[in-house]
Amino acid sequence: MILYLPLTLLLAVIVALPLFFDWEKALLFLLTPEAGISDPVFGHDIGFYLFSLSFFRLIYGEVMVALVVVLLGLGLFHWLEYRAMPRARGRLRRCARSVESTQIARDRLL
Repeated sequence: MILYLPLTLLLAVIVALPLFFDWEKALLFLLTPEAGISDPVFGHDIGFYLFSLSFFRLIYGEVMVALVVVLLGLGLFHWLEYRAMPRARGRLRRCARSVESTQIARDRLL
């Protein structure tokens, strides 16, 4: 449990640093002026492409990085738990089998 706090802080720093360095995009997004010219294809104001779209791309990239980091971390934790699970002659011990069968039954019911 004590391992989760440093990993959470590391993920927060990984996500927050690019946003910290691109604060101008966030400010332009929040204070977007109307250009008065609309795009003929999508109907958005040109200010959307100048100010908002770059911010949305930045947020999208950050969400994807966070997703990859979380999935890799979960895969690592799952692998470590699997390796640490006690085994008797190549099979799971009775207590581990009962926990596993309970989890499978719970997943099927939900």
